[in-house]
Amino acid sequence: MTKKLLLFTFSIVLTALNLFAQRQPICGFDHAHNQLLQQSASYAYNVNDFNIKWAAQQKLAEQARFLITGTDTVYEIPVVVHVIYDTNPTIGSVYNPSDAQINSMIAYLNATYAAQWSAYPDTNNGGVRVPMKFVLAKRDPNCGPTTGINRVSGASVAGYSSDGIKHNGTVGADEATIKNLSIWPNTDYYNIWIVNKIDSKDGITGSGSFVAGYAYMAGTPAPLDGTIMLASQAVAGSITLPHEIGHAFNLYHTFQGSVGTTCATNTPNCNFSGDFVCDTDPVLQTNFNCPLTTDINTCTNAPYGYLAHNFMDYSNCQDRFTAGQRTRMRAALLGSRLTLAMSTGAVAPPPSLLVASNCTPTINPANVANTYNGGITRVRVINASNVSLIDNTTGTYSGDGSKVYLDKTCSQSAIITPGATYTIRLNNTSRASQKAKVYIDYNNDGIFNPAAYPAGELITSGVAPNNPNQSYAFPYVAPTTGITFCTPLRMRCIMDTSSNIGPCSQLEVGQAEDYALTFKPTD
Repeated sequence: MTKKLLLFTFSIVLTALNLFAQRQPICGFDHAHNQLLQQSASYAYNVNDFNIKWAAQQKLAEQARFLITGTDTVYEIPVVVHVIYDTNPTIGSVYNPSDAQINSMIAYLNATYAAQWSAYPDTNNGGVRVPMKFVLAKRDPNCGPTTGINRVSGASVAGYSSDGIKHNGTVGADEATIKNLSIWPNTDYYNIWIVNKIDSKDGITGSGSFVAGYAYMAGTPAPLDGTIMLASQAVAGSITLPHEIGHAFNLYHTFQGSVGTTCATNTPNCNFSGDFVCDTDPVLQTNFNCPLTTDINTCTNAPYGYLAHNFMDYSNCQDRFTAGQRTRMRAALLGSRLTLAMSTGAVAPPPSLLVASNCTPTINPANVANTYNGGITRVRVINASNVSLIDNTTGTYSGDGSKVYLDKTCSQSAIITPGATYTIRLNNTSRASQKAKVYIDYNNDGIFNPAAYPAGELITSGVAPNNPNQSYAFPYVAPTTGITFCTPLRMRCIMDTSSNIGPCSQLEVGQAEDYALTFKPTD
């Protein structure tokens, strides 16, 4: 290489380093997470509950049931990307990335989690495979076909066009308002919002640090759950999305608990201190540097190793997770986020849909704003081998955003064997004296006959326990005659304080949810 070329190359490197130093993308998780801990008792409870179980190394019930053995097990997670552009609707413009760009971003995300991105170490060289694959949704909440990409203008929301989302500043649009422009159920899809700016910074112009994105942990209230990220970071090779998805599945930063030059402790239980992961030592923020593996980590007086290379660090050489982080992410998936793994949102919609119901329950007008937490928190259909064919967690009437009726038939369905015995279980909160009823539209006419089966379509009626996290459960023997076979049939589950609930009733404080069952005789 000639001296002239060497100097020119060195100049380019210096220029690139200066630009990087001027614009440092940081994660907004800490601020968003800590703020929500103060604002939402349910979020604080859910995060702490997970950490307690994690620290005690208790396997969640879902893990023992749902975990499939084998090295090739991968859990598919439906994803929907909401592009919130400002005043320019042109696809491919700076704040409105093209479908191809978004698809390449998702492909990069999957390659990082599979330890298969060419620039990062594979599983033979220090990389760790996380068995999750993120798939752009193929069916929408109404069971129609979709690309998994929604584009909505945010220009109507005050402050958005000029300053984007307000996160830790004083200008910009309200986060929940922007998310409400386009949001899908967080039980069936993981929501990602691409925005123009956060706190008036777009990651393209200006200097200094900027928030590249942020996410919330599992257990976040539905209207907020998901990842927000800058359009400038929505590209393959940007660490923002792999990092934020780590937070979404309950990973902290590797430097969690460290403040300034004071290191986090790692005792007495490394699963309940620092970042709650034992194979990531306490460390201080690397501040976009990349210490050598042989440099001394002042928190342990031992070599750094590959701590700075971790996806959950703040360095410029992030390229891997650890085995402990993989275990923690999988625990979150098979715990609070289990419904994502069981959702059919990533599967193309079937050619024929269920017959529409002729009615849906309503709520007593006097109780529209009730916060009694009445209604259903979880529905399961469990076979004789104790495997849940349907397992869907929701948030009661008030917890679901004052929704008295949820249609889950597209995303939550099961194949039932006539003559086989199942357990159908409806969870509730501690709201007193909730009544439970379940109907199945056996003749597939869209009308629930309120009489008990076999003359009608009511398959159970009872009173749910009052204790927190209890459930109303009953054995169900699938009929062998008198029903429509090989066609999805609507199952309606209802919980309410009223004694007169029916398939089309006006409920007091509860809710109804529909699921799909297909009765398929064995060959």
